[in-house]
Amino acid sequence: MNNSPITAQKFGSYQSYILKFKESELQVVSGFGCNPIRLILDGQKVLDGNDEIKKLETDFLCKGDFLAPFPNRISGGTYVFKEVKHHLIKNEEARGHALHGFVMKKPFEIVAQKESEEFTTATFKTTIHEDDFQGYPFEIDITITFILKANSLEIQMGGKNLSKSEAPFGIGWHPYFTVGKKIDECNLRIPALSIMETDPAKELIQTGKHLPNTFGTDFKNIGAETFDTCFVDLVDQSIKKKEA
Repeated sequence: MNNSPITAQKFGSYQSYILKFKESELQVVSGFGCNPIRLILDGQKVLDGNDEIKKLETDFLCKGDFLAPFPNRISGGTYVFKEVKHHLIKNEEARGHALHGFVMKKPFEIVAQKESEEFTTATFKTTIHEDDFQGYPFEIDITITFILKANSLEIQMGGKNLSKSEAPFGIGWHPYFTVGKKIDECNLRIPALSIMETDPAKELIQTGKHLPNTFGTDFKNIGAETFDTCFVDLVDQSIKKKEA
């Protein structure tokens, strides 16, 4: 029996790692985009991840994917940086956009790990090279650190520019969560005053304008509500508690 806080385990043909801390457990498929496919916090399943190899390889919902060097969409796959126009591959064919970057299937390697009385942590790294992807002639080291505690998971993400010039870069995470019952029956609180407007002619491309968050910032039953939304102007929870 292996009681180590961090163990390597194959997931299909891909390398994965299992982090444990008390009753919490995280499985990360480092060989496939560093994707967290399973998260249990204090004995409770939290992630609706692709915990079967076929689901992971054929997923089109980007469950658990890390999004770099850009999250969301680039309209028409074209962007201008430092007065130079670049053309990315349009991997969201239905809308004609470049979507969620390039590292979703890229292998990562574990570069650091630590266990303590307060947490178990592991750091993974991959590199985007200048000639890896059409329209992105930059070299970036990407690191992702998972810090697993008794009832929480903290993820730290970052990029280091190794190029000879400045480079455009962004990173995000695309998790799907589960609460053990139908989402319609749940109450949700969204601590954001606004949402980003999207261009009606360019589906899901943001205009930069903020619109009111009509769902509100208090707990509310989800019911038939649907969201494909970027929430902004976040409410500071610590200030709100002091004012209450």
